[in-house]
Amino acid sequence: MTPLFIYGRLDQKSTHKIMDEISAATSDIDLIASEIGSEADSAECVDIRRGSQAWVKDTPHTSYILQKIAFDANEALWDIPDIDTTYPSIQYTLYKDPTDHYDWHQDYYDDSKNAHAFHRKVSLSLCLSHDDMYEGAEFFIKDGSASNVRYFKMKYGDFIVFPSDVEHRVNALRSGERLSLVVWYGTPVE
Repeated sequence: MTPLFIYGRLDQKSTHKIMDEISAATSDIDLIASEIGSEADSAECVDIRRGSQAWVKDTPHTSYILQKIAFDANEALWDIPDIDTTYPSIQYTLYKDPTDHYDWHQDYYDDSKNAHAFHRKVSLSLCLSHDDMYEGAEFFIKDGSASNVRYFKMKYGDFIVFPSDVEHRVNALRSGERLSLVVWYGTPVE
């Protein structure tokens, strides 16, 4: 069976360089707190996501490293065709409040109504927090079935890359702060 994800770690020098570039790129941006919910059968709102995000641009080294990881994984395992490099901005995600989380979801969706429509096909998350700086916020991923769930307490420089239609979540943060970068690769909608 082909693995549904690759979990790895960048070397410290590359991770430090990414952190420096991201710190410079985010010095003048405001994080937007997000809270996403959906209607449950009982008509109560179900809390799907809590956290803070911002979109980061102009990070050539970071973009190059993340693209290389994603494209190498795709070539080695999934061979998803027609992955385009022109779209991705990087999502800077911060979990800092107790209960910040992101429930089970897939990254693949049809946003063809968007002016910059894009089909996400490969997802990547890179952790930029040391594991002793936070509790909770573990990354869970379904590896082929709902009963085969893997989880990771991500460390500084750890990344996970997977097809965007694989279900995953981030468990609730209990304390500290967890910073990650998230990027998607795919194809523009014609």
